[in-house]
Amino acid sequence: MRLFYAICFNSFIKKSILEHIWELKENSKTGNFTDPDNLHLTLAFIGETNKPDKAIEAAKCINVPSFSITLDKPGFFRNGKTQIRWIGIEKNIQLENLHIQLVNSLKNCGLFIDNRRFLPHITVGRQVIMRSKPILYTQKPKMKVNKISLMRSDKKEGRLIYTKIYEKELNC
Repeated sequence: MRLFYAICFNSFIKKSILEHIWELKENSKTGNFTDPDNLHLTLAFIGETNKPDKAIEAAKCINVPSFSITLDKPGFFRNGKTQIRWIGIEKNIQLENLHIQLVNSLKNCGLFIDNRRFLPHITVGRQVIMRSKPILYTQKPKMKVNKISLMRSDKKEGRLIYTKIYEKELNC
């Protein structure tokens, strides 16, 4: 199974992100835009494994207090002629600390984790070709992060389905 740890969003944050996705759709020629049910912030990508128990064990070992995150400006990664569009997260030491603790704990439990630099972002569209310059994402909504979720990713009928298989409450 394909696993990753994520922060899932409340309805207020989702609404704000969906407004931006709608704006992107209106200003693009093509694109594959993120399903509202799949909006999340990836903390650690585990990938294919048959050891979900190890991923759960790893999260139980972290000790991080709850904190708030704030959505920031949009950006994109180039992917040939198309773009992967995203919304950033304001710099946040608590978020970075959570990521570091989680990745170290996953590695200590024997799971391979990619060593890429952590760039917290929410993917909102893939294979996007813009028709015109989109209106910039000007909202800066905040959300309290009280838990993280271990998610399973499955592809069904060409659609990604993310299923929560474990939640770790952060210290309040």
